[in-house]
Amino acid sequence: MPRPKGVFVSNGSRSSFFYYGKDKSVGFKEIGSITDAEIAIQNQMMLSQYDFAPRVLSEITKIMVPNPFGVGNNKYAKSGWGYKTEVAEVISGCGYSGVCCDCEECDELEEVMNEQIQRLVNDIFDVVGLEFVDAHIGNVGYVIRDNVKKLVCIDTGIESFNTDHSYYQDYNYI
Repeated sequence: MPRPKGVFVSNGSRSSFFYYGKDKSVGFKEIGSITDAEIAIQNQMMLSQYDFAPRVLSEITKIMVPNPFGVGNNKYAKSGWGYKTEVAEVISGCGYSGVCCDCEECDELEEVMNEQIQRLVNDIFDVVGLEFVDAHIGNVGYVIRDNVKKLVCIDTGIESFNTDHSYYQDYNYI
């Protein structure tokens, strides 16, 4: 059985994220279904053209990941559908896997980041025409562009750009 390519990092409401490779500069975003993966990769490719999201580094595929319930020959399993992507530095207030929580530390960080996040939301809408309705500190991160940290959207799934699917209506900035 081949060794796993992905090492689990974190998960959101509709996806999981794995480091892919040894240097942790490439990740694999696993998404629930192939249809959702197609939407997420399309959004991310569109946004990354304008440095509003990390770069997409592959087509939709599956990779080998550790099987948390596996033993013996079942230590590894194929992931769900997803794609390789540039890794962004996540914003983690309390350190809860880069995912926003309800602690006061995250609330304070959200308040501090509000203006930067709003600027990203506005830029995405003005340039690309997408409404980033699920904009909060758990769905943004930093990539390096021209030796400068740039705030980008790291959740490009349907729930982030379609109000009918947003789990975080209280965080909407538009």
